[in-house]
Amino acid sequence: MFQSIFNFASDDSYKMTDFIVSSYNKTAYSYIEQFPAWQSHNLLIYGAKASGKTYLTKIWQSKSNAIIINKDLLQSSNLNQYCSEHAAFICEDIEIYLDGKQTSLEVAVFILLNICRTQQKHIFFTSDKSLHQLNINSADLHSRLNSITNFN
Repeated sequence: MFQSIFNFASDDSYKMTDFIVSSYNKTAYSYIEQFPAWQSHNLLIYGAKASGKTYLTKIWQSKSNAIIINKDLLQSSNLNQYCSEHAAFICEDIEIYLDGKQTSLEVAVFILLNICRTQQKHIFFTSDKSLHQLNINSADLHSRLNSITNFN
């Protein structure tokens, strides 16, 4: 006996109407629906791989016109200028930037948070780990991240 493999067409549209809300993601989904009337300008959603975090960022991106922040942009000397040109940002898998050694990436995440804070910008982080499980060396970054609204 063998397992049949079906090649279904992939739909990467990430429509809000197609997202399945369950008891596990209801709080995070409801919070995203409330945008831009958030209590905080920052959000972290954490959970296991393939749990819907990217889908939620895509829904929020369609509401906020958020720009994706990646490793290259984080390390760019133009980060401040880039942030001043946009109102909202998505930084997925934040745990890959935090290795507990206060590398330039950890410093860049701190700078990004400060820019967003001073310029009243919105940022949406995702992670496979909760805030308490993130490997953060900088006490200042740890404090900033602990002030973020976060959901599992």
